[in-house]
Amino acid sequence: MTQQHDAQTPPFRFRTPPGWPTPSAEWVALHQLAVPGPQWTPVPGVPTAPAGWRFWQADRRAFRAAMPAAARRLVAVGGVGVGLLALGIVLAVVLTASDAPAVFALVPLALGAALWVVPCVRWWDLAATTERALAAESAARRSGAVLEHARAARPDLRADQVIAAWTAAAWGVETAAPLEAPAVRSARPVSAAGFLRASRTATGVTVVLAAVALVVGAGAGVAPVAVRALDTGQTIARGMQDGAGGDAPDTAAPFTSDDGTVTVTEDDDAWDDTCGTTPGDGGCWTWQVTSTKTCNLEVTIGFADTLTGDDTRTVRRTVQVSKDRPLYIAEPGDEDYSGIEATTCATALPHRLVTGESDDPIADSEWPEGCDASGCVGWVLHPEADCTDASVQFLVDDSDGPLEDPHDLVVSAELHAGDPVTVVAGGVPDDDGTASIVQVTCAVTGGAPADPSALG
Repeated sequence: MTQQHDAQTPPFRFRTPPGWPTPSAEWVALHQLAVPGPQWTPVPGVPTAPAGWRFWQADRRAFRAAMPAAARRLVAVGGVGVGLLALGIVLAVVLTASDAPAVFALVPLALGAALWVVPCVRWWDLAATTERALAAESAARRSGAVLEHARAARPDLRADQVIAAWTAAAWGVETAAPLEAPAVRSARPVSAAGFLRASRTATGVTVVLAAVALVVGAGAGVAPVAVRALDTGQTIARGMQDGAGGDAPDTAAPFTSDDGTVTVTEDDDAWDDTCGTTPGDGGCWTWQVTSTKTCNLEVTIGFADTLTGDDTRTVRRTVQVSKDRPLYIAEPGDEDYSGIEATTCATALPHRLVTGESDDPIADSEWPEGCDASGCVGWVLHPEADCTDASVQFLVDDSDGPLEDPHDLVVSAELHAGDPVTVVAGGVPDDDGTASIVQVTCAVTGGAPADPSALG
């Protein structure tokens, strides 16, 4: 369900710029957070890194494992604070509903807010301190370890020749330039990427909820507090996704693959034509995938109930991504947090489910409400195998609204052998829009196939 890390996993992964060879694991371990100058390249003839390129990305589990024990204590204290906040909110609602003085709820609310916000701030300070310590430790080890390891392999060479030979081997080429020392580092900690936005959002939501409950408690006579509002299109996913209109809040930071060819972003503007045209009233995220190459891409999406806890669920979808053509994934889920865990171009073709189509009419009740505004095209499928979470991919052309034309759209559907099911592609105007089914594959959920027999 979640990716496993051993004790040797470095806290930071090297993000190889486009056109560069991939360095060895030993080079990455000895150069943690070392940032080259803007004109440096490891191999002659390769392009320099794009301006503003982020060379390092924190491995969340390995980085948390590298933090001192005080970080785990802060997380535990924060959990106590969340519990007290929840108790205070429930107490305020109960006291108000029973016409009792809700002011008694102020104590757990105030104490819970303090026990959540203060450890959260101190945890991030500790993360920044840990990052600086890891960078210094890596630099200290690098000064002697490179020469020691290189001499062990080539004792017949001089020191400079030994280092040059080791560096070339690390990059898998005949000649490579050593990275002697890190250049200027970003003022923003690398470990903040993927965490900081979610932390600010969670803290802001907590403070707002506490403030609302405090007002209710002080008034002691107003309507009950709305404990949580997660309507369709409003789900905390490293930022609140708002598909119902209004001011769009912060969204998740973009995810970029290690080789820089695939980028995944959370797209609020596309919500109405993707998640907004899916059935049901649960939470949903819209992810836009762009790629500089065509491949069968495995996209792993993680879900969690807390900001820093382990994944409670993962979904791995295999989609057919085309070079420079955007692909949108409408991913359902009612968890509080979600993010892209990994993307991988599969070496083997995915197993596609056999789903016959029919001309059976689609009842008005089966069209999602969002189709009235966005326009939809629907199909009635007759699957030959069960799959509790199928990925149905469409190619949409002449779309309306904010989506690029043409584009791919992936939606989730539950399939049962022999039972007809309606699938819908949104964002297709009735007058000139066209759409077709590209493929139907079975997603892998929670580390095991949704239906092993359907995967082949």
